[in-house]
Amino acid sequence: MSNAFPGYGKTQLHRIISCLSKAKVETEGRASAHLDFLPLRMFPSHALMIIISSLMDGDRSFFQRLRAYGYQALLISPDPIDFAYPTLSQDINNRLAIRATRIERRLQLNDIAQLQIPVIDWQVNQPLFPLVRNALTRSRGQRE
Repeated sequence: MSNAFPGYGKTQLHRIISCLSKAKVETEGRASAHLDFLPLRMFPSHALMIIISSLMDGDRSFFQRLRAYGYQALLISPDPIDFAYPTLSQDINNRLAIRATRIERRLQLNDIAQLQIPVIDWQVNQPLFPLVRNALTRSRGQRE
């Protein structure tokens, strides 16, 4: 886990992006399950938590906990459907499964967004930096 110490402005945004570029992929289980044991009071009030997760069932409770402690959060959710789509056969069963999975993903992202958490639905073929910059700019404007 990387962290950027408190700061503000463009320099801080570059520090955050640098930390994100060094992030490691969690391959087993629900990533936020490891964060359930994180003592959230160790961070300053209103700290920004940037979570990268493709989302799984049960992740909403972690985001509720972040909000309950008063933290700002940003969810970057790489889209696993678009990532895997080119490797899948295009038969009727796969098309229906992809459609159902897209609907489920949209519902999960909307569920997190209802907690007043900015959500980046990241198509991994897009550069991340402008998406993060825009999301942080919008969320900062909402807090002021």
